[in-house]
Amino acid sequence: MKRKLLVLDNDDKSLEELHGIFAGSDVALLQTTDVRSALACAQADHPDVALIDIGVSGGRGLGILKTLREKYPRIGVIVMSGQGTTEDAIDAMTQGAFDYLTKPLDGRLVKSVVERALQNSMLGREVRIIGTEAEGAVEENTADVMIGASPEVIEIWKMVGTLSASDATVLIQGESGTGKELLARSIYHHSRRRDKPFLTVNCAALPETLLESELFGHEKGAFTDAFARRIGRFEQAAGGTIFLDEIAEMSMKSQAKLLRVLENREFSRVGGTETLTADVRVIAATNRSLIASVKEKSFRVDLYYRLKVVTIHLPPLRERIEDIPLLAGLFVRQIAREQQQPAVRIVPQAMGLLRTHPWEGNVRELKNVLKTAVVFCKGGTLLPEDLAPLLGEPGPSGEPPPAAPGAPDRKLFQPLFETVAGSHAGAVYRKFISEAEKALISLAMDRHRQNEVHAARFLGISRNTLRQRLKTHGIK
Repeated sequence: MKRKLLVLDNDDKSLEELHGIFAGSDVALLQTTDVRSALACAQADHPDVALIDIGVSGGRGLGILKTLREKYPRIGVIVMSGQGTTEDAIDAMTQGAFDYLTKPLDGRLVKSVVERALQNSMLGREVRIIGTEAEGAVEENTADVMIGASPEVIEIWKMVGTLSASDATVLIQGESGTGKELLARSIYHHSRRRDKPFLTVNCAALPETLLESELFGHEKGAFTDAFARRIGRFEQAAGGTIFLDEIAEMSMKSQAKLLRVLENREFSRVGGTETLTADVRVIAATNRSLIASVKEKSFRVDLYYRLKVVTIHLPPLRERIEDIPLLAGLFVRQIAREQQQPAVRIVPQAMGLLRTHPWEGNVRELKNVLKTAVVFCKGGTLLPEDLAPLLGEPGPSGEPPPAAPGAPDRKLFQPLFETVAGSHAGAVYRKFISEAEKALISLAMDRHRQNEVHAARFLGISRNTLRQRLKTHGIK
């Protein structure tokens, strides 16, 4: 007896692909092209799995997903879309979809997902509906958004939807500029705590004493300048979510108090004896490897395992170049609107430059480059020559862009080079870099009046790294 796959799609090409994928198998395709006929087929033919395109019938695909899950909970529903929007993926998984696929379809992936859904249906396991009505798509005038249609990003959005009914602690890992806080906000907005506060604390921006007070509050007289009781973030975020950015920079003492919150939901204000209860979901983020920090003895292993209940890795932009046109298109529209300029178009050759740039600063760098380009754009069209100087690419003549104003001349390094070359032959590179780094760190510390937090931020390194380099070079 053949297993039945209900297909709701009015795209002839996709239907042809699906027939080819399941040709010769024990899967019978029940083909429908509109919502009404799909629901009638579900009632009459009792399919095991449904594969629905949410773009059919004016985008009512998520509506039929909800109907199928309510009326025929045994049917595993797989959602597919040709648009690949992040909200679609989140909403589909929130409403109980078995999986979410994007077009053009990958034959092997489709076959694998459908087979798993068929097995799930045959075993009688129901996918629980988690969530209510789907929220609207991300507005284009949103100040900060995170979008993408690459397989890596789609998997992240599916995970966000699956997490909507959970209060599990989440650890987000990714390079600077990938959008970790935006992802944390997305998890919050799709959670049961979305009507309660969402508070952010940057653990790298505050010294240990201030960070502890910021998180847990303090009592009057707990330390110098503590003239009154202060309510900390964990109290302020009661019932909501707290986002701890750059968690790897937290001191060991603060880590111990955070561990107590995660284990027992209890904490005390600095200088206080009263035990308080914390009904708060914790989302943490870091641009460093926490497991490496554990090995370096700068991060508690027990806290690490408490944080990584759910771990999401945000890939850098260079690993999802198919998202660059989506992001670039959205950013230029936003920026033009903010600057009250006419609409700006990116020509294919300029988009090619954007797709091949390494983007070490990730999405943040892309947005900043486009902001500069749009401001100076003439004629409403971004050309390769508009972007090349901003990306360090050769200009139209093939010549590299001019050096940035103030770039150091090699003559400035000549004295140090001669000194090192005369006494460290065979180890010139190591000694030169070491001495240059020592001078750089000393200058940065002097500029910021020996404030490690500000100096580390100025240099673009972590506070722990700065402390290590200060010790290595004997800088007091």
